[in-house]
Amino acid sequence: MEEKRKIELLLDHMGSEITHDWNDIDNCDYQLLNELTTDGYEVFVFKQPEEEISLCENVYYYNHNLGEQVVETLMCGNTVIFVDEGEYNDLYIEEALMEEFEEFVDDILQDETLPVNEVKELMEEYEIELNIEL
Repeated sequence: MEEKRKIELLLDHMGSEITHDWNDIDNCDYQLLNELTTDGYEVFVFKQPEEEISLCENVYYYNHNLGEQVVETLMCGNTVIFVDEGEYNDLYIEEALMEEFEEFVDDILQDETLPVNEVKELMEEYEIELNIEL
């Protein structure tokens, strides 16, 4: 199964979503944006749309753990996060989501709406034996 589909299954299972659509930015629970300081330094802002920017709480100079923060927030469930496509790739969010997928694959397989062929594929790939009827 492709990674993109696994990530889709994980986010569906958690009731969360990542969007790259600038038109939806104000409808999201969180936004990850990059901004430039007055003297030209790039910083990252991770906040809720209505929240004022707090240097101590929302602004990151380094992005090394920012992807993990985004994924941790998604894993809380029922969350929509805007992440610019460039930042999404730079922060290795897909890789972090794939690690989470492996933690949740057993739970995802319990979803009765999952197509049988996908259940079989995941069970084989992750060497899982479940007591479910296919």
